Amino acid sequence: MEFIKAHNERDIDKIMGIVQDSILIKTKDARELKGKAMHRQALEEWFPESNPKWAVKWLAANTAEVKGGENRYWLTTGIEITETLNCKERKREQILDVSFVGKLIKEASIYEWSKPLKQLIF
Repeated sequence: MEFIKAHNERDIDKIMGIVQDSILIKTKDARELKGKAMHRQALEEWFPESNPKWAVKWLAANTAEVKGGENRYWLTTGIEITETLNCKERKREQILDVSFVGKLIKEASIYEWSKPLKQLIF
């Protein structure tokens, strides 16, 4: 929740304090942001451009065992993002899969889908 709150407050320094130096972010459009510098640059460009706001809809914690019996800890979060582009508000839904090592975020994957304008009934 601190990570989302820091995004809503545009506190890039706090965001950088929550992620590992070697953070890997896999974006919804298949880009990979590697390291704090790339992450910071992406946020510095995106925040003023679209004024995004996050609302958490649900959370699920997971533990996965990997090689050698090591555990990886994940938090899967359903969010709604509201952006303002060219004076028009747009809402999107995303799922974030976030991996933690200790208290720092090591990796994040972002998945997104669009809601259909009309639902067909059969």
